[in-house]
Amino acid sequence: MQVPESPYPFHLSTPVQQRFNDLDSLGHVNNSTYMQYMDLGKIDYFSHVLGDLFTARRESLVIVNINCQFYHETRFGEPVAVLTRADSIGERSIILEQRIVNPDTTQVKATARVVMAGFNISEDSGMPIPDAWRSAISAFEQRKF
Repeated sequence: MQVPESPYPFHLSTPVQQRFNDLDSLGHVNNSTYMQYMDLGKIDYFSHVLGDLFTARRESLVIVNINCQFYHETRFGEPVAVLTRADSIGERSIILEQRIVNPDTTQVKATARVVMAGFNISEDSGMPIPDAWRSAISAFEQRKF
């Protein structure tokens, strides 16, 4: 199966340290562990791009959908990184593209499309994506959303 090309570059790569419990009985990283790796990439992305604008006390994002495609196994000791970028921003949601890769060989292990909705924690309800977030992401991604 051929990995689809990404229409835009990835400006953030998050290295991931493998743990012993990431492995299955065959010595591969378990597919469910990839979701944890991608969570590390999301945290790194929003911390890096939004900084103080992204406060987990009041305004946040929640995952509403993830579609993941697996391409190659990852073996114990193999270097792993998560590439994360914003694909699109709607009125109330952000769609991220993420890739798990071997940074030495650039082999793509898995890809994911993640839909995240704006969420107001104090009001326990959905919210529009703040303009300040949209501006910061546009500046980081070097394109307008």
